[in-house]
This record gives sequence, C-alpha cells and structure tokens, in this order.
Amino acid sequence: MSEYVKLGEYKGLKIKRPEEVVTEEEIQEGIRSRQRKFATSVEVTDRPVENGDVATIDFTGYLDGVPFEGGADTDYPLEIGSGTFIPGFEEKLIGAEIGQDVDVDVTFPVDYPAEDLAGKAVIFKTKVKKISKQEYPEVGETVRNEVIDSLKMFKHREVEDQYEGMLADALVAKSEVNVPEDMYEREVTDLVNRWKAALKMNGIDPDQYYSMTGMDDEKVKEHYHDQAMQRAKSRLVLEAVAEAEHLEASKPAVEMYLNEMAIEYGLPVEQVKDALTKTHRDAIESDVRIRKALQVLKDNAVSE
Repeated sequence: MSEYVKLGEYKGLKIKRPEEVVTEEEIQEGIRSRQRKFATSVEVTDRPVENGDVATIDFTGYLDGVPFEGGADTDYPLEIGSGTFIPGFEEKLIGAEIGQDVDVDVTFPVDYPAEDLAGKAVIFKTKVKKISKQEYPEVGETVRNEVIDSLKMFKHREVEDQYEGMLADALVAKSEVNVPEDMYEREVTDLVNRWKAALKMNGIDPDQYYSMTGMDDEKVKEHYHDQAMQRAKSRLVLEAVAEAEHLEASKPAVEMYLNEMAIEYGLPVEQVKDALTKTHRDAIESDVRIRKALQVLKDNAVSE
C-alpha cells in the first residue's frame, strides 16, 4: 500500500469512545418495529386520509404547467408520514377522500440532486384511489425486555463501528492518501447497492423512486462521492497499518470470519466455504488484516 499511502503516526490517536446509551425513544421504535412485522393491512372506506395511512395514488408533476420527466406514477402506495416523498407532499394528502383529486403544491429542496428541479416550485396533480391502515398487535413486558436486550447488543456493535470509524478517519487526516479509481468505483457501487437494498427493505422500489424523483445511478453516485472516497482512504491506511505491523490473516481468524458469514446468511459454514472463489478468499483475508489493524489502533489509542 506504500504506493498509495504515506502513513501518519497511528499510535496514540486521541479519540473519545462514544457512550452506549439505549433511549426510551429507541425502545418504543423497536417495539413498533416488532408490531409492524405482525401487522395486518385493513382497507378504509369510511373516512379521509390520516397520518400513518397508506394512500394508493396516481400523480403527475408539473413544473411551470408542463409535466416533468420522472414525475408521474400510478397505483403508488404511499405511507403518510414516512418522509418518502418531497417534504410537504404527504401532509397535504391528509384529509383527502377516496376518489378525490388533490393539487399538491411543493417546492423541491435547494440541494435536490436533480439540478433542473432543485429549489423549484411544482404541482403534483394527485388522485387518491384507495386508503388502508395497519392494525398492530398488543405487546407485553416480555417483548419489551427482548427489544431492550436486542438494542443493547446492537448499540454495542454500532458504537464499536463508530469508534473504529473515528479512529480510521483520524489516521486518514494524519496521512497522505491517493485513491486508485478502481477502488473508488468499488466503494461507491457498494454504497449505491446498499442504498437500493435499504429502499427495498422499506417497501420502496428503486425504479419507482427514480421515476418519482428524476434520479438515476449516476446522480446517486455523486451523492455518495465523499463517503466513498473516505471509505476508500480508510481502507488504504488500515491496509498500510497491517503492512507496517506485519499482520497476517491467520487460519483461526479466517475461520471465525467464515463462521460469522455463515450465521449472517443462515447457511452451514461448509456451504459458505464451498461457494468461495479465490477473489472472495483474498477479500476475506484482507478484511481480517484490517480488523487486526483496527485493533492495533484501539489498543494504542488515548481516550480523551
């Protein structure tokens, strides 16, 4: 990695580890998440749209009286209050009746990725075609305690990841790093794919999102540019630490990594091993060395 990195001093980094705090708000959201898994959708016919409903809508967006590209869709299931659409859109559907046509006037954020729409006032001619709501089961103390235990484990991992990221960022700031183009492309593509996966997990089709917002893969890549560059730089400096410390991907460490993969994917570890190509194995060994490099930073960090 010496061709890409002039490594700064990586021992004695002064970083305060964040605290592991589980808030009541997080507990309540965890409980709601449990409830949503077992919720049932019930069609509503005797009242207008309320916050929390799913309104099935047709819409067409107009800029200066002319429909704009990517601003139309039909039978779109929009959860009111989810923040999925442009700020202000969902709130203006509250009170609309089934079959009602609503002119939703909103303004795109000034930092909106589609430059031809950023900061522009538009009107979405919208028809409410159907209203449904979610009904949630009751939960007791047992579920609450399970949620708290799960949150504590998640919070520990989250804080650990955050702390490691802070240490890596601090080392990047102390180093000189040049990111090769192919590495940047891998990082930014991974971020875009993760973003799409998150959309799908929330019931949003990426193609529908693109249609609604006028976005595309290239614009999303632009959005993630800085994050992808920082991730690439972090990986390069950590690989440089591994090289400086002569860290190796030992067989037990690789086995532990493979066991974690098997648990994550719900597969027998032997099946995971059989599916690995040489490229996969090289990547795993690289990840193991980076884990060890992060441990070096943590072992030698100075708490503020």
